[in-house]
Amino acid sequence: TGFLIKADKKAFMELVHKEGLTPTSAAAVFLSHAAMRLYPENTKPIKTAIPVNIRKAVDMANTYKNSTLDIGLYFDPKEMAGRSVGEQGKILRSQLKAQTAPVHLKTLANNFTAFVKGNEELSDYQARVAKFAELPRASVDTVFLSYVGSLHLPGYEDEVTDIDLVSPPRNSIIINLTEMGGHFVFSFRQNVSSSFFVDAFTEILNENGIPSGCSGGASFTVPYVAYRETMGLVKAKANE
Repeated sequence: TGFLIKADKKAFMELVHKEGLTPTSAAAVFLSHAAMRLYPENTKPIKTAIPVNIRKAVDMANTYKNSTLDIGLYFDPKEMAGRSVGEQGKILRSQLKAQTAPVHLKTLANNFTAFVKGNEELSDYQARVAKFAELPRASVDTVFLSYVGSLHLPGYEDEVTDIDLVSPPRNSIIINLTEMGGHFVFSFRQNVSSSFFVDAFTEILNENGIPSGCSGGASFTVPYVAYRETMGLVKAKANE
């Protein structure tokens, strides 16, 4: 199921600048607040996974498509209790800064390259499958947030008011964030039809002085799922 949340860009950026945050760290705070509103008894860190560009860190030419790695921002309810939005955001921004440091990204890239190389040296297919199974998979309580940035549409700014980007499916909620038409547009993709999370997120934004509205709720089957169903690899399900 897909949903769109359009948040007033001016109000959002005023909060970001006032608190010394970034759009990503501020969004991660509000997404975490939405999760805590739904599950106030939760005591475990809420993870917002963010893909980051590693080209510059590894001296890679701007010609490779697969040049991102996921980093994680962790909202710890115990650590964040009693802190303001600004203080919480600065904690997440500090995590973001540390994990996007060139040295850290290069280490991550080298580790993954070494893993792939080691896997290629295995001659047995089952051994390769077992090796990849060792990789930790994101749990369903992880939110994936991809900050695309501002879209430039010369001559079409008045005609195009929002854009709905689709990412490959994962276990959890996937959000593509773009800037256009005076709004921050959060494009949600989830494998359940309920709007409980996007509703909570919209409420949180409005309560923090960022006028926002939610639309959508359209169900669809992504190509990857359709392909697997066609091949008989999975049973057809609604809202995949």
